[in-house]
Amino acid sequence: MKRISSKENPFIKRTLRLKRAPEKFLPSPERPLGEVLIETTHLLQSALDSGVKIKAVGVTEAYLKRYYNLVDRLLQREVPVSILEEGLVKALSETVTPQGVLAIGEQRAWRISDIPEQEQILVTSDRIQDPGNMGTLLRVTDAVGLGWFICLKGSANPFNPKSLRASAGSVFHLKVAFGELDEFLTFIKERGLSLVCTDQRGDWDLFQWSPTVPMAVVFGNEAGGIRDEILRRGIRVQIPIYGRAESLNVAISAGVFLYEVVRRLKSSGIL
Repeated sequence: MKRISSKENPFIKRTLRLKRAPEKFLPSPERPLGEVLIETTHLLQSALDSGVKIKAVGVTEAYLKRYYNLVDRLLQREVPVSILEEGLVKALSETVTPQGVLAIGEQRAWRISDIPEQEQILVTSDRIQDPGNMGTLLRVTDAVGLGWFICLKGSANPFNPKSLRASAGSVFHLKVAFGELDEFLTFIKERGLSLVCTDQRGDWDLFQWSPTVPMAVVFGNEAGGIRDEILRRGIRVQIPIYGRAESLNVAISAGVFLYEVVRRLKSSGIL
C-alpha cells in the first residue's frame, strides 16, 4: 500500500472531481455506468456485499488498524488501497466526522424497459428533490423486500452522496431505473400495471383500499406532489391523518404506505 500526501495524486484528484461535481460522474440515463463516492464503513461493506466494483480506496493509518479485516478483504479482491494523511481525508470528506475511508465504486443504472415482467410492485419517484428523502425512500423500498426503483426525470439522483448516505447502503441492494415521464406512462399501459398515486386529496383511504398487483406506486414532489399527467391516469390513495398535522413528509408517507401494502398482500397470499 502506497502513502498519499499530495492533492496532485490521481486518486485524490478523482475523489475531488466526484465531490465537487458528482452529477457529472454518477449513473444516469445518459451514462448508465457511473462512479459513486463512498465515505463510510457501512456503505463500503454494503457495496462489497452487493457486488459493486470498488475501483480504488484510501484509508488513514488509524482506519487501517481498526478495520484491518475489511482492508484485507479489499486487497484480496485486488482493489488498490492507499494510506492517506488525516488532513486529506478531512478535506475530501462530505461527512461531519469522517471515519477515515474514501472509496470510488463503479455503479450501474438501468432503463425502465429493463424491468422484468415478474416484478409485482415498483416504487417510483416523481420529482422528489431532497436527497435525504430520496435516500429514505430507497431504504424503505429495500426494507419491504422490493427489488426495483424507478427514478423519473426531475428527481434527485439516488446515487448522489447525500442520497446514498440516507439510504444506509440500500441503494446498492436495489436496481435503479431512470426514465422520462412519457416512457413511464407507456410502460405502465403496456405492462398492464395499476398506477397508484399517493395523494393527500385521494379518493381512497389506504386502510380501506384493496391493492392489486402488478402495480407502480408513485411518490411525488415535496411541495407540488405528483404531476397531473400521472394523477389523471392513476388511483389516488391517501394516508388518513387523525390528528391536527397538515401532512406527512414524503419519506414518512412511503414507510407507512409501503409497509401497509406489502403487509396486506402478504397476508392475503398474493406476495
